Amino acid sequence: MLASTHAFLHLVINLPSSSQRRTEVLEQAHKLNLSPQFVDGEIFDETKQYLGVCDKKRRSKFTSRPIGRGEHGCLVSHLKALDLFLQSDYEYCVICEDDVNFEESFLDDVQYVISHTQGWDILKLYNEGNKFTTILPLPDIDKEICIAKKISWGALCNLYTRKAAETILKASKTYIYTWDPHLLNVAINHDLVFGNVFPNLIHPNEHNDHSTIAEMNAQPMPQVVATVEDFHADWKIYWLGRFKVWHHSFGKWTMQRRLQRHVRLSNGAK
Repeated sequence: MLASTHAFLHLVINLPSSSQRRTEVLEQAHKLNLSPQFVDGEIFDETKQYLGVCDKKRRSKFTSRPIGRGEHGCLVSHLKALDLFLQSDYEYCVICEDDVNFEESFLDDVQYVISHTQGWDILKLYNEGNKFTTILPLPDIDKEICIAKKISWGALCNLYTRKAAETILKASKTYIYTWDPHLLNVAINHDLVFGNVFPNLIHPNEHNDHSTIAEMNAQPMPQVVATVEDFHADWKIYWLGRFKVWHHSFGKWTMQRRLQRHVRLSNGAK
């Protein structure tokens, strides 16, 4: 049974072969009184049974580029972590990738957000975008729950409720996107309240620009070359771009409305 001494389960996705990054996370954890547990990242193998399966036929309807091996590996690793969370008794879980640096107040701030707020399902603890609209300033600490001008596609460190984990796993039996847009798509279409904690509670490791999941699963992407027969290629790319812009704007509007409607100060608030 997974255990933690804090109000939340703390999982870090890491490949066992990346011992240096595991050591770096543990060194930070020791200094900050964190108790992370490691989830072995997946090196994607087409022959292996995973919690979710890519619907290649459906994906091919809007893009000729298949999901890469590294993108598959990242997605199934996050699903694996969410599944492990549901096997625990915890109501909340922080899931990080291994290229993470924690702010000194990380532990206190996460536990403060959990104890003083309610109504959200997923909170990004790192967002690359600028602050857009403050939904809820937290008393006594300089943190706000907000929606950003630019919704970050990254999943460097997220805080989940059990409801969110259950919903995501059910909605991920098949998928057509990579992990980050897939997560946002699930949130939009399954009424999850998805926001950011601002300022960031963590930041990327300046020496590691991406997680070992991506590194070890990496392989050259196939080059898609339009032929005379594929005369719809340019239009497919054009409409895919239009869809991305529309979907991003719709997602931002949807999440702003949900945050304003649902997120409230909870017990323990002053």
